[in-house]
Amino acid sequence: MKTRLFFVLTLAITLFTNSIKANNGSFSYDLGGGTNVRISAIENTKAVIVSLTNVSNEEVTIVLENEDATLLTETVKGQANFSKKYNLTNLEAGNYNVVVTKKATKTVQPFSLTNKTVVLFESERKEKFLPSINQVGSKVDVNVLLGNYSNIKVNIYNNEGRKVYDDINYVVLSLHKRYDLSKLTSGAYVVEVIAGDETQYFTITL
Repeated sequence: MKTRLFFVLTLAITLFTNSIKANNGSFSYDLGGGTNVRISAIENTKAVIVSLTNVSNEEVTIVLENEDATLLTETVKGQANFSKKYNLTNLEAGNYNVVVTKKATKTVQPFSLTNKTVVLFESERKEKFLPSINQVGSKVDVNVLLGNYSNIKVNIYNNEGRKVYDDINYVVLSLHKRYDLSKLTSGAYVVEVIAGDETQYFTITL
């Protein structure tokens, strides 16, 4: 009985250790439109590698952040492929995120930085659909796709910062709405779209 128990405990410890080591590997996922991103961590190395394939002429933004601030922002555009190693040796141990954004898709990959290495948490990766707008003359289409219930608010400000329009949509799964701004005077405006904890700003000209 003791031998069997020892075997079970040894197996559990081995599986747990292998699971931790696996987090020092690489995780790949699709950003949409055929663009693929791979985030890698090498064991006993305080760095993360972000690789992109099939970027073409689209714009992809890479952000390194912690819970308090944005530490680094890099924009990739006009490159078919991209790969960069981000050295984290000057950062304190703690929890961080690699955030990769393309058009209306935002992916947040959490990781933990220890005194020796980076540990990725694939199961905690979050993917969000960001608000997007499309202007057609004096009309503005606002599209928001969400994976859970949330409040969506649309505000429009003139170039003096004064709010000229607001609209609140409570407890909706998504929003596809056209706003007719033909009654506003000509000029530049800022459309603010708040969806859950995401806020996007768009500049339009009437």
